[in-house]
Amino acid sequence: MRSAEKADVVARRYRDRFGADRMPVEVMEADLESGRYFRVIVGQFKSEKVAWRTISAREEELPLRAWTVRYQKRFLSEAGP
Repeated sequence: MRSAEKADVVARRYRDRFGADRMPVEVMEADLESGRYFRVIVGQFKSEKVAWRTISAREEELPLRAWTVRYQKRFLSEAGP
């Protein structure tokens, strides 16, 4: 999504739903050729297989086209000035 504010709203909804201690939720910034996007990252999994199992098990709670991503950028919450 293009709005950091909308991403924060979605992230808050997932934190409330999943419990931040059980499944961490963060917003990640991505600079693409088409502009800046904000992605809501849910969970931290030991493998892609476990991530896909979780998506399947929670398909009613996640977006229809949820996908796995291996990220390398730092979270906005960790970013400095």
